[in-house]
Amino acid sequence: MDLLDHLDSLGAGFNLGDEDGITPIVMAIEVLNPALIDTLLVNGADPNLVFNSSESLLDFLYFDMIERGLKLAQLKSDEYVEMAIMRDYIRRYKSIIEIMEYWGAKRFSELQD
Repeated sequence: MDLLDHLDSLGAGFNLGDEDGITPIVMAIEVLNPALIDTLLVNGADPNLVFNSSESLLDFLYFDMIERGLKLAQLKSDEYVEMAIMRDYIRRYKSIIEIMEYWGAKRFSELQD
């Protein structure tokens, strides 16, 4: 039995959030971990969980991508290093978006239809 199975058997629940609504999958998005996101989805995390009462996980992911991109663009560091970091972020976001869409994730506006 792996750790996720063990946690699930204890009733940890992959869709339960803390007092701020932060769930395991939100945390995995924040640290840009595609493998963990896929593992959580395979084990029952809801790809269409509504976060902050008005945005889906996919909305959160897009917003986070834009916010991080703007912060990176404001850095006054070596351009080569900055571009390498940006390429890595883009690669991770693209991978996460593909995983989320594979599991049926939708934007909040699509969930309202």
